[in-house]
Amino acid sequence: MKFGIMGPGNIARRFADAAGKVAGITLSGVASRDLERAKAFAAEFGIENAYGSYDEILASDVDAVYISTINTTHFDLAKKSILAGKAVMVEKPMCMSKAETAELFDLAKEKNVLLMEGLWTLFLPCIIKAKRWIDEGRIGTVKYMDSAFSFYCPVIPDHRLFDKEKGGGGILDVGIYTFCFSIFMMGQNPKEFYGRFHKGETGVDEIGSAILSFDNGVNATCVCGIQGNVDGTAHIYGEKGKIELPEFWRCVKATCFDLLGDVKDTETDSQENGFVYEIAAFAKAFNDGRKTVESATPEMSIECARIMEELRAQ
Repeated sequence: MKFGIMGPGNIARRFADAAGKVAGITLSGVASRDLERAKAFAAEFGIENAYGSYDEILASDVDAVYISTINTTHFDLAKKSILAGKAVMVEKPMCMSKAETAELFDLAKEKNVLLMEGLWTLFLPCIIKAKRWIDEGRIGTVKYMDSAFSFYCPVIPDHRLFDKEKGGGGILDVGIYTFCFSIFMMGQNPKEFYGRFHKGETGVDEIGSAILSFDNGVNATCVCGIQGNVDGTAHIYGEKGKIELPEFWRCVKATCFDLLGDVKDTETDSQENGFVYEIAAFAKAFNDGRKTVESATPEMSIECARIMEELRAQ
């Protein structure tokens, strides 16, 4: 499977490193509006072709593209890629709104093209194991859960994180991890949600929290931000115990406890670049002729887009 990269930034470096670890994947092109930047990235990762425009890579023989440009460009580039007949993986967040996200999935279905949002956390073995523990009743009926992803970044007005026109803010950058994690573990969309976030001087949400309420009575507290380091351990509490996931978004250890705090089970992962799992799942879906990927479903992406859009509006 030949992959092309759109946008040779920092996240694309992790993707490129992971792609080199997945059997059957070849990185055959990288595109940027700055050709010299594309050439430097290609040289770093041994990629054969560098392009100075996104149209050029879409005209090449790549089977799929990975879109890792700034948030506000995802929709247009993904749409062009689908129309070009390429399988598409879009780095989270896929789009800036629910309507755009739904439109892309409708178009992909119409054109019979594989489309997936890059929610890599959902493919990690420890996350999958935790979900299995829940489904097996290892902690009994789930009662409450929490997750947090927030880091400190100094305010730089023209940085993508603080620029509203570039899709900045904590909700879009890291909040999506907490939302998709909660929905994945519960196996359903929230019936309602609300949040409170601090709006900074540049107009983007800098830090705050949201509560997602589910039909089964579970509330999930989600903390996210770009102006404060927080403990990123996620917890899932049940009537018979709890599950603990340190740094859940890149989780390499999951622990299941009973009510007395004794360890009932553990899962660990030695893979240093968790992107390998989502790339492998995407490639398998492509080779199997499927147009969606089981863990990161269209429904998941559309619901996360709805949550983020409404929280940002609040």
